[in-house]
Amino acid sequence: MVASIFATQQPNYNPSADLNRVVASIPSNLFMYDPYDTTSLFQDNLGTTPVTTDDQQAGLRLDVRLARAAGYATMAAYVAAQPELRGTGVTALVGTAGAATYNPSTGVATTARQSGVANQSTISFSGFVTNSLGLYALDIENTGATNVVVRQGGPSNSVYVSIPAATRMTCYALAGTSGTMTFGCSGDNQTAAFTIHSIKEVAGYHGAQATSTKRPKWKSSGGICSFLWDGLDDCLPTIATIVWPNDTVTISIGARRLANLSSLLIEFSASSTSNAGTFAIIVAPANDGTYSFRSTGTSAISATSANSYSSPVTNVLTGQGRISTDTCLLRINGAQVASASGDQGSGNFGSYVLNIGSRNNGVSAPFNGHTYSEMGFTAVLAGVDLSNAERLAAQMSGISI
Repeated sequence: MVASIFATQQPNYNPSADLNRVVASIPSNLFMYDPYDTTSLFQDNLGTTPVTTDDQQAGLRLDVRLARAAGYATMAAYVAAQPELRGTGVTALVGTAGAATYNPSTGVATTARQSGVANQSTISFSGFVTNSLGLYALDIENTGATNVVVRQGGPSNSVYVSIPAATRMTCYALAGTSGTMTFGCSGDNQTAAFTIHSIKEVAGYHGAQATSTKRPKWKSSGGICSFLWDGLDDCLPTIATIVWPNDTVTISIGARRLANLSSLLIEFSASSTSNAGTFAIIVAPANDGTYSFRSTGTSAISATSANSYSSPVTNVLTGQGRISTDTCLLRINGAQVASASGDQGSGNFGSYVLNIGSRNNGVSAPFNGHTYSEMGFTAVLAGVDLSNAERLAAQMSGISI
């Protein structure tokens, strides 16, 4: 073992740094979430308040796959290394309440000052090409004595985040829905002074929860970090719709179930029982000690384990599916325990939001327990790739397989 790349977060967590990078670099890897990297976690869904202490909510968690594949120890280091969208060598934009046009290709900005009229005194930035995979990290410093409000879209839009006087803050803005992203800063009826230090794109399938009561808690105990799901309505759906590129999937999750109650650990779409091109890992489908993996083309089949995993228990769960070959496999702790026969129909996996922790953003089937890692791949992994993914999930879960 080499020293953990997450040693600054959790000194007792010591999986191989190389293994993290190897798994993230598997060509079919689509997403990875990591409770050990607290720089990828925020208490609010806007990304303004970092998670730092046990039992705090996680309202936004960033997909760490690209950071790990590039060898970065933390998401903070990865974000810091990303190019600024405002152009190389351009000084930070500084202004009072006013209006501006902004060229994200060249970094050229022109500013026309305006008087402090409510909802109009805005420095606006537009023209960013929408990337459905990402967020924009906005590093803004309020250098004045009054609040600066940030709006997404036009000046009449609602306030996205408010930055107090003499405060520097990073917030994460969503891409727009019309092909470009626009945001603005203003003082709303008062003169505002601020600096836009940087605008950076952070690609990935990030998860966020706007409703505070639906956010899982971040837990850290004995060197093991996890997300605790309350079994009521917690859910972290992806912000962006995932356009699945083919008909193959591998999902590997380290989880600890606390109750033998039927629940959805992960589900692609609002319902894997009624939508085509979906998959799901189900905990205790008959309120018992089983697990199940469902793979659905135009028809659904499920692979269900024996009744051998009564709560509380920690397992590495891996579901694998390929619609065209009617493959539906469930693996637990590195070994195949179930397969399903039957016809999955046809087609690829679809274009949906990925729900983790419950069905359809907390509507039903909430999971009660911990997750230590969640990884998704657009292939039926085999050999060393499958072994590495499951071994990493086990290390993060504090178990051996």
